[in-house]
Amino acid sequence: MKMPNYEFTDEESRAVAVALLGNTKEAIPEGFKVFPEPPSTYAPQGEFGKLAEDLACFGCHTMFGRGRLVATDLTLEASQAQRGWIKNYFKIPYSLRPILTERMPNLFLDDGEIEVIVDYMEKVLIADSVEKQIKIDQTKITKGRILFYEKYGCQGCHQINSKGGYVGPVLDKVGLRLKSGWIIHWLRNPQALNPEAIEPNNNLANDEVEALTSFLMSLK
Repeated sequence: MKMPNYEFTDEESRAVAVALLGNTKEAIPEGFKVFPEPPSTYAPQGEFGKLAEDLACFGCHTMFGRGRLVATDLTLEASQAQRGWIKNYFKIPYSLRPILTERMPNLFLDDGEIEVIVDYMEKVLIADSVEKQIKIDQTKITKGRILFYEKYGCQGCHQINSKGGYVGPVLDKVGLRLKSGWIIHWLRNPQALNPEAIEPNNNLANDEVEALTSFLMSLK
């Protein structure tokens, strides 16, 4: 055939098909019309805004809908990660997922620049709903370990001590990285915090949520 092979992706093929099928005099029913959301106008100000532009953070990260989602969405990052971990991560970046080829570059930021970034995150990149903390004890930790390894098989997707799956992030020392309030809300409904999350919603009971959170927070 004379028709060239354009090597369309599935998404591009569907787009062309929709355009061709829409080439009709019939009106498109209102229920089938989809209007894209307007582009985000989020533009951080001050010292953080200048650093974000100079370092091209939006080239890999999204914040409030702006940017490219090559790496993490930072919109709620300060409700997820502990301040000390964020500061150390900027000094020595590393990957939390063994299968990813992308790596956060070492930006060689000085202490003052890191403080500016973390201060801004803790004021803006947060979700007030995830601030609840829990009391951790050995009984909850023991129960959480059983739930993790036996009932829910979390090691199928997550690694601890180099044992486990590769789908989710490594959980070594997760108790030094995440806030317990974030883990609680994530376990209750991952998709409420990230609609694209592949973490299953296991409809955990409250005592199971607290036990798993206690076990994870004990990994230090």
